[in-house]
Amino acid sequence: MIIGVTGKSGSGKTYFSDLLNKNDDFTVIHVDEIVHQILDNPYFIMTFIGKYGKQFMAKDYTINREELGRFLFEYANRIRVTEYNEFIYPWIEKEIDKVIFSTKKPVIIDWMHLPETKYFSKCEYKVLLKSSDKARRERVKKRDSIKDDYFNMRDFFSLEYDENEFDEVIINNRKSLNSCVDSTLRNVQNIGFYAGSFDPFTNGHLEVLKKASKLFDKIVVGIGKNPNKVRHYNEEEMRKAIHYTLQREGICAEVIIYKGLTLEAAKKHHSIYLIRGLRNEIDYKYEEEIATYNEEHSGIDTIYLRAGKVGNISSTLVRERLEAKEDIKGLVPESVYQYLIKKN
Repeated sequence: MIIGVTGKSGSGKTYFSDLLNKNDDFTVIHVDEIVHQILDNPYFIMTFIGKYGKQFMAKDYTINREELGRFLFEYANRIRVTEYNEFIYPWIEKEIDKVIFSTKKPVIIDWMHLPETKYFSKCEYKVLLKSSDKARRERVKKRDSIKDDYFNMRDFFSLEYDENEFDEVIINNRKSLNSCVDSTLRNVQNIGFYAGSFDPFTNGHLEVLKKASKLFDKIVVGIGKNPNKVRHYNEEEMRKAIHYTLQREGICAEVIIYKGLTLEAAKKHHSIYLIRGLRNEIDYKYEEEIATYNEEHSGIDTIYLRAGKVGNISSTLVRERLEAKEDIKGLVPESVYQYLIKKN
């Protein structure tokens, strides 16, 4: 999946893209950073000087960016800017393609010129950031250490965006961005929340997660801390064992420990469904009452999944087997098994 984030200079594209990636769920491509790397590339410098002349060569044999900026923007020459973009875009695209083909994560492309590139049509979700000219000017002047006249020259060549081409248009006043991030993540990620005490985590739990991984882009596995309930095994050690298990299984998941209400934890992690495993009709009646309440009061629905042949394996059964000094292999994943054997 490719998510496009665009807007004029100083609109908050980079800041917003980094907010979207606060849990490291995406690969973020900040095209401005790629451009800076290209301008330092010796082969690009040779090619550029060959095309535009030695007057752009700095004393340290790099491109004189101040001179380049004057050349492009000082005389409001759109032909020059268009020609330069056509020259550098293939270099930029080559680097973007490398990242896209090498990552398994969804990609965020942060680029002011995105709508006029080949990537715009490939974006499955498109976000336009807008901000007042005054706010943008102040941000860019502070960030790039430039004056008003230079900002105005650069801004003259900004694209005019058609809001109808975007899935989401965000007015950036900074205070609103965090809440906008939450809504964007719910739109672009299909996240399920699987909560439990996992004391310990069993092959029944794992089977539910294997099935859930076919339905969700990502699953958040939440180990609930209940002060009124005595735990038999350390939450953090169990979290590590679950994390290792899911990594080996190739399941895209984040394993967390949380306090408080499950619904609040699910909302915090942008989940749209709670995942529950069912073993029998009694389980269903119990879970359905809770699910109905949750949907009415939070809008978060519940999806039920059967654990199949391993559905009879419960945490209680594993603990009873351990207490009786009986073998638990086949009841829990290997990493959990190794932890339990050491613990007992």
